[in-house]
Amino acid sequence: GHTNQDRKAEAKLKPLVSDPQDEHFINIDLDHFKEQVLDTICDPNSIFGRGIAAGTVTVVSGCAPKATETDCMADLDCKWDASISPSCTQSDCYPLCTQTDCNAHPGCKWDGKDCKREDAGCTAKNQADCKADDKCLWDAMWATNTCIDNPCRVHDQEQPCDAVSVEMGAPCSPPAGDPDYCFLSVCEYDPNKSPKCYPKKCLHTKEGDCNAEDGCEWVPVQTPPPPGPPSTLVEYCAEKICQYVSDTTCNADTKCQWDTALDKCVERPCVKHPDAASCNADTACHWDTTGTPPVCTQTPCGGYPTQQACENDDKCMWQTNANPAYCAVKTCEKYNNPKDECKCNEDPNCVWVS
Repeated sequence: GHTNQDRKAEAKLKPLVSDPQDEHFINIDLDHFKEQVLDTICDPNSIFGRGIAAGTVTVVSGCAPKATETDCMADLDCKWDASISPSCTQSDCYPLCTQTDCNAHPGCKWDGKDCKREDAGCTAKNQADCKADDKCLWDAMWATNTCIDNPCRVHDQEQPCDAVSVEMGAPCSPPAGDPDYCFLSVCEYDPNKSPKCYPKKCLHTKEGDCNAEDGCEWVPVQTPPPPGPPSTLVEYCAEKICQYVSDTTCNADTKCQWDTALDKCVERPCVKHPDAASCNADTACHWDTTGTPPVCTQTPCGGYPTQQACENDDKCMWQTNANPAYCAVKTCEKYNNPKDECKCNEDPNCVWVS
């Protein structure tokens, strides 16, 4: 509430303003500024509402400090006019207080509470302008090569961002019971970036288009693009990983390792498998759950492609009974206690020698 000092100040200052003094001078507690001023500008019975309706009061928005067209047009309460200074000014929609007046005004749209400038969305035509505008997305996925509205930019929460997908189209045929199989996830979420929800890189369905984009590569493996079931042959375009230039940052990424012979960061073997089923089905790999998140890593002997190289390592053995044969970790040595004789003989790769 007002203090005696506030009331004394009002009594001294109010006579200095023009008539009607009760409308031209208002003593407002800053703690109630929102409900007494901001929330009443569209009420024709309030002092500010009557002034706006009569055109005698102008509502000042926060547009003027926005120095670039991009920042200005990102605020739907503002508009850009390069012929004046400051160029970012209040939009014509901002003062419109009713849904009827708002929707009747060209370029305005009622958002359920306020009148906003209608977002024109993506207006770019060529590829360069399209990629430079965060409202746009260059659609090269289905070889249409057109600029479309960016479907990610309207989301600032992780779940709706991750849910944005587009239909893959022919020749994709969804397996029974999996209607999401033919939809490709489009957006990626990072709370530390602006905008938080943004299009993924490498959204291509053609091998040539994929390999032509810097940072992308075609992955011809039995791993579908998310969402989708594992162990189904789907080739897809993925963002290249392990592009680090130092061994420290490289080895810190569970998908990467520093190759000292090549002096470069390379992908760890087996990381192409996205789940335990496809990982453990690869004889050179195993699903490692010791870290977070779990990752598919190479077994200690999985890197030897030939029998000679395999048997040169004391901890490895060549599995000749498998088709195809492969290098595996010796399993018999773990049965080193007399009590393990039964377990040893139950293992098809081992035999107990007395």
